[in-house]
Amino acid sequence: MAGMERDRLDELTILTILEDYLTGLRWSDEGRFDAAIESFTRIIDADEDHILFEAYAYRGMAYLAVGFFEDAREDYDKYLRYAPTDTNALNTLGGIYALLGQWGAAKDLFEGALFINPWQSLPHRNLATYYRYRKKGLRYFFKFASHWWQAKRLERVGGRVKSIKMTSGTLQIIMPERGNV
Repeated sequence: MAGMERDRLDELTILTILEDYLTGLRWSDEGRFDAAIESFTRIIDADEDHILFEAYAYRGMAYLAVGFFEDAREDYDKYLRYAPTDTNALNTLGGIYALLGQWGAAKDLFEGALFINPWQSLPHRNLATYYRYRKKGLRYFFKFASHWWQAKRLERVGGRVKSIKMTSGTLQIIMPERGNV
């Protein structure tokens, strides 16, 4: 009987986590980011095996949307432990580091995203912003121009683009469509 009780509890836990997951996605889509953060936090707390590690990225997006950049950075760092080749997440984390004023780390992440997949435009755009506003000199102008040209060539993206205006330029990150974290 104890084994049946344990199996039932696991099924109930799984259904609760799934409900929180779908609810969190809905809250995010509706712009109710505080509620989304709560839903994804419950998932992260309940999912000891990190099967739904995407919850870190979704909660990180919600934190980013409400301006909690340090919390967003922590969640994207955790997400990338499980999905280290997710180029959208690398680019987004680079944008978060830039928002935190850590441009060296941001540049490394943008370049890392391009190392994995050189055919996406947003890391090129963000590197163009870096070279235009953070570096001076003819050498850096050519790096800016090269990345800007590549970005224009590769305009197709797989999610909604969010532009963040800063005094040092405009960063662009992908807010992935559902199922494309």
